[in-house]
Amino acid sequence: MRRQQRKLIAISRLPQANPSKSVTTTSTMTFTANVYASKTAYAMCASDNFAGTLENRAIYFVSGPPGITQAIIRDATRQSCCESCAANPLCVGSALLSPSSGLCNLFIAPTPTCSVNQYALSAGYDAGSPGDTEFFVSNGNCGAYTMDLGYS
Repeated sequence: MRRQQRKLIAISRLPQANPSKSVTTTSTMTFTANVYASKTAYAMCASDNFAGTLENRAIYFVSGPPGITQAIIRDATRQSCCESCAANPLCVGSALLSPSSGLCNLFIAPTPTCSVNQYALSAGYDAGSPGDTEFFVSNGNCGAYTMDLGYS
């Protein structure tokens, strides 16, 4: 929510006893309005489009190809992490580091434009951790995850 303040200025001419003269008065009134951003639903962020488990183990690492930059932001949920990625046309994919951390990695393409599945992100698992306890990943506008099954 963003608050905006606006001033209204009203100008009026008041007649005087002498018709050849008039007096102009100015009054100012200030009001504050709340501006709410509209919530956009992204199909790529539907509840069935997340991965937190690979081979019944927790996804434990994620990485991108050379040139991809990572933006780390605070997002409380995997949903809001995915939505941050979906809102950026250059986002290759997102990864939320455990639900309790609230840390979201956005992988951003190095070019001013990108196409669907242009970039591949990697994810691997930790053989000692149960699923859905570490990273939650989702594909982005121009990338997709591949799962590395050999990591332990």
